[in-house]
Amino acid sequence: MANHVDNFITVVGNEAATAEFESIFSSIFSEDKGLRDAEFLPRDEDGQVDINSIGAKWAYVEDASEEYASVTSAWSAVLPFIELLGDHLTGFDSDVKVTCKYADEGWGFVGAAVYHDSFLASDEEYYEDLVEVRLASLASNGEEVLKDSEDEEYDPWEDDGWYDWIDTRQERILDDLLESCNSGDDLVEPCDDVAQ
Repeated sequence: MANHVDNFITVVGNEAATAEFESIFSSIFSEDKGLRDAEFLPRDEDGQVDINSIGAKWAYVEDASEEYASVTSAWSAVLPFIELLGDHLTGFDSDVKVTCKYADEGWGFVGAAVYHDSFLASDEEYYEDLVEVRLASLASNGEEVLKDSEDEEYDPWEDDGWYDWIDTRQERILDDLLESCNSGDDLVEPCDDVAQ
């Protein structure tokens, strides 16, 4: 089960949308604030932001600029926040795109999401599937699978190429989502090839 989830959020839009993106994240980039403090989020009668608006119990900005924000959240990706952020930024640029690549700290899941045209599309892969595809990729490239002994299973933390390979998987998921978004396709097929 996930504990911390890394979320890497970007915006593609006009100058007004990127300026608003930067303004939002710079205002909540501090030790005592989190995504719940973003002013555009809906609030209940007590002035509180519901967990359903964030997607996680807590979420804090680790780094931010006019083009990206790095957010650590509890238990899950901040996809509801991405959708609300996209809705908000649409007021500045009707063609804005907000992307989010996310990964559980223990690789329980990795994925990506794209908000565009009032719609959030996402796709993710889970640990067991990632390991299976990685092993197939190593085998198809003629690379040796590193194990401490014959009785032990493959350990991604011992695989020097694991981190780069995970980054490539996330980029492929994101690219597939963006391609579907740009072509107007309704259905997003997960990337299921075994190539690196």
